[in-house]
This record gives sequence, C-alpha cells and structure tokens, in this order.
Amino acid sequence: MATCCLTTTSRAWRQRATRHFWTVFTNVLALTIPTSRSWLAVPTRVSSSGPKAGSTESIKVTEALESGISIDGPSGKISIDPTTHHCVLNVSLAEVQDKKFKILQTFDQAPPSDTSAVCNLKKNPKDNQQYVIKA
Repeated sequence: MATCCLTTTSRAWRQRATRHFWTVFTNVLALTIPTSRSWLAVPTRVSSSGPKAGSTESIKVTEALESGISIDGPSGKISIDPTTHHCVLNVSLAEVQDKKFKILQTFDQAPPSDTSAVCNLKKNPKDNQQYVIKA
C-alpha cells in the first residue's frame, strides 16, 4: 500500500489490523480496504458526528450524504461526493511482484469522474439507474 497518502489515523488502523489479523498475509490488508470504506464511511458519518441524519429516514440520510461527510479510513481520507453519493478517495495502481503489491502510481482523492458524467442525484434525486460506463 502506498504510504504517501496515509494519515496518522489510517496508519494506526493499518498497524492494528496487521498485528491482529494479517500477520502471515500482510497484503491481504489491501483487499479489505474497499469493504472497510463501505462499512465505515456512511454509518460513521451519517449517525455519529458532524452533519448527520440522526435517523434512517431517506431524506435525512440523503441530506447527510450531500453535506460533505468524510472519514479518515485505512487508506486515507474518504469523502462522499454530494452529486453521485460515490466515494472520493485515494486510488493506487499496483502490480504483484514476488507475492507483494508494488505501487506504481497513486492518485490522491480521485473523484468518481466516470459516474459524475452521467449521474447527478442533486438534480435528479429519484434516479436509481445502474449506469454502465463504457470506455
């Protein structure tokens, strides 16, 4: 995992997870990050601090999502894009060499640019289409 974009909190999370769960398979940690984003980002910020819904009511949750919520996750800062409700996060391009990930390039705070080209939930709040982005 790239260390350029890690914060004090995300480094501590990574150290705890590695120590407790992945002492043999250290690179498995990189595979847990997408799951942790989903489980940490929305529930943590929608219900606990900052702009929050305080409810599971759809309109209140949507307002919280569109308020600029973010967390300091295992891979660095993770924010919710107000127009798409997708994550803005650090993305690394890697290849496997000798059973380890070699980071080739990291894109800090990459926005959901493909989705934002076709989806705007602020203008179309009832949009529930699954968009397939073709290259």
